[in-house]
Amino acid sequence: MNTPVQIQFSSELDKLDAEQRLAVETTEGFVRVIAGAGSGKTRTLTHRYLYLAKEMGISPSNILCVTFTNKAANEMKKRIRQMLGGDDSGYVSTFHGFCVQFLREEIHVLNYPKEFMILDEDDEKSLLRKAYVELGLHLNDLKIKSAMDFIGGRKANEMDQVPLFAEKGEEGSEHLLKLVETAQDKWMKVYYRYLYEQKKNFALDFDDLILVTLYILEQFPEKLEKWQKRMMYVMVDEFQDIDLQQYKLADLLSGYHRNLFIVGDPDQTIYGWRGADVNRILEFDKYHEDTQTILLQNNYRSSESILKIPDSVIKNNKFRIEKVLKPIRVGGKVPVFCHAKNTREEASWIVDNISEAIEAGVARKDIAVLYRMHSQSRSVEEALMAADIPYKIYSGIGFYQRQEIKDTLCYLRMLVNGDDLSFLRTVNTPKRMFGPKKVTALQEYAEKRGLSLYESLLEIATAAGLFNNNEPVDVPSIVDGFNPVEFMSKTKAGEYVKLVEKYKARYKDMRVTDVLNKMLRESGYEEMLRLDGDDDRLSNLAELKQGVMEFEKYFEEDATLDEYLQNIVLFSNADANDGEKDVVQLMTIHNAKGLEFPYVFVCGLNEGCFPVKRVKNKIQLEEERRLAYVAFTRAENALFVSDAADGAGEGASRYPSRFLLEMDMADLDIVQGFSEEWLEEARSYIQSVDSERDFLSDESLGLLKKAPTAIFVVGARVHHRIMGMGTVVAIDDENFSYQVKFDKIATPRSIQFDFPLVAVLDV
Repeated sequence: MNTPVQIQFSSELDKLDAEQRLAVETTEGFVRVIAGAGSGKTRTLTHRYLYLAKEMGISPSNILCVTFTNKAANEMKKRIRQMLGGDDSGYVSTFHGFCVQFLREEIHVLNYPKEFMILDEDDEKSLLRKAYVELGLHLNDLKIKSAMDFIGGRKANEMDQVPLFAEKGEEGSEHLLKLVETAQDKWMKVYYRYLYEQKKNFALDFDDLILVTLYILEQFPEKLEKWQKRMMYVMVDEFQDIDLQQYKLADLLSGYHRNLFIVGDPDQTIYGWRGADVNRILEFDKYHEDTQTILLQNNYRSSESILKIPDSVIKNNKFRIEKVLKPIRVGGKVPVFCHAKNTREEASWIVDNISEAIEAGVARKDIAVLYRMHSQSRSVEEALMAADIPYKIYSGIGFYQRQEIKDTLCYLRMLVNGDDLSFLRTVNTPKRMFGPKKVTALQEYAEKRGLSLYESLLEIATAAGLFNNNEPVDVPSIVDGFNPVEFMSKTKAGEYVKLVEKYKARYKDMRVTDVLNKMLRESGYEEMLRLDGDDDRLSNLAELKQGVMEFEKYFEEDATLDEYLQNIVLFSNADANDGEKDVVQLMTIHNAKGLEFPYVFVCGLNEGCFPVKRVKNKIQLEEERRLAYVAFTRAENALFVSDAADGAGEGASRYPSRFLLEMDMADLDIVQGFSEEWLEEARSYIQSVDSERDFLSDESLGLLKKAPTAIFVVGARVHHRIMGMGTVVAIDDENFSYQVKFDKIATPRSIQFDFPLVAVLDV
């Protein structure tokens, strides 16, 4: 048993600055902390948690602390355990991570087991492909991405999937199949068939986690009261980036004790396309009585000369809370600017400076090249390759979507869930002579028997005598005319069934690490990779094993396999620990959010590339400016910015970005600048572009964002990007939505006021 560490927490508080300490000690009521870049918000959040637990005696089980990434949550847990000692029984996680914990305790009210399966994006696509086959649809009929967007939008707006999940057993499945049959169009047929496949596997997708949690809290008053009373203190990090459902969840959970502490920076709201809205943090005090606002403005990351650049740009935004970053560090280089003739010259200049930094002793991993869009990396990559400088691009397949990782996790899922997706991925990997013909025959058998694929194979293997000294046994329920012995002959699928059954019976009493190692070894999967000589994939497996050990150490020492599988699906690229390799790091600015580097290069600062050409209004333009602010504030010691006269990318433009023009050139070390004539041309071009955009007045924008209002009247014809043409048949002011009867859909749909419907005049 661990003994709690005895500490004098007051000495820890003395290490905080005055603003941080005020935030830590302001414990009651609604508190909004506006934390500038590099101002120590994570440190503040951690110390506040420790203050509640150590100084005030609040049990960690009564504190909810929500962070933006699992990586941030795990780092906070480590710090808390170091300070408190023993096992932390509190709730330190992402919103989705909290919902998994909540649902393990409460999802039984919907007739789901606590070991429910969580689908990742790859699983969702697999379920959709299966639905397409059952419905006789082809990818030409409906793109997978379009179907996923429709399903996500339908769930968020209607939330009709949750009652369907809650229906019991066969009755619920039959209801869903009937809905498939009676659906009026292919969109709804796919939707209901997807729900059927989910229910059959007791599976929730990523979108469901928060929606199902909200449903339970809103539909079961006793559950709401229980969790509101339990969550005495709710803290939310990166509040500027949360979406509407997350906002509702934080509000609900803090509804009894009314202790909601939010931390964020309006100037770093860069996820509008995910549902973030800067007004949620800007207007928090208008909807939460007696809100106390605290500013963290001391910057511990960047030098004074660097901070002048983001401050000069972001002050041009209207929707923000005024603050000025105060540099604590001394020294650092004056930011450098280069106006290159073309992208090749720009890339060459960047790599020359990278080479100089490396020669001066800067580690390659401490150097980052940031850009607005992935397409802008090409010229920099070519220049780095020519200079023989190793680099890594943060994009593409995430760690948990790599083939060998997904295969391994599916082996583990077979023990807990035994779902069809995991079965199809593992039954013939490594090769067990169980190819497509065998799978097709098994699927037909399973359909007749009403069983999953694995349950069917287990039944057949049992009938073939594989569990009775190879003597066939009579199974009365076997389908007439099916020969189990013949089916199982010439395959090694029996070994697969024996392996799964062996550890299905044992895994609950084993450490996750041991289950993983034994499954990899006894399945032959690890040996297959060794024989292939695939060192990279073997290294990824080693990294997975390390991740499991860290999970056991920092989640709970007695964590179960099903808990691991439910939590691992929540991890994203942002959680991957790839920064240990000594390589130059290339990434989009979105991927750089939350990171910091001694040397930062921000390239492609061309109008039409950054801000992107697709900006349509002031709200979107302000988000682009906030993205520039995020990019510049990643730099600790040195910042390099550049553009090119033939800027490449989306809406390629030869003119410099307005964000460059908003800087004071006296604050830059200009190695190659542009003429006054060029500047005037650029300003004229920007003015002409803006004249074609829908720049509403500040007052109109503010009104629309504060409380969404109806723009269309009853009878208006509108177009929805997925559901097509429709007519507004009613307006629901209470729920800020239209009732729209779409031409190709039998019943009206509820569409939120702020959803981008397009007005159409019938001709």
